[in-house]
Amino acid sequence: MKQTNAQNSIYKVQAVERALDILDCFSFQNRELSLSAIVIRTGLNKTTVKRLIS
Repeated sequence: MKQTNAQNSIYKVQAVERALDILDCFSFQNRELSLSAIVIRTGLNKTTVKRLIS
């Protein structure tokens, strides 16, 4: 089934929100984080985090 523009926009907004959640994990004290640490801090699925940071 083909996605509508509205569905596509919702997916993109969700991806941006998740990417910003990942960026929020980092600070001057935490400049490097493992995949597991990001997953724990964000509560996102491991595959989702991996896709967004690649």
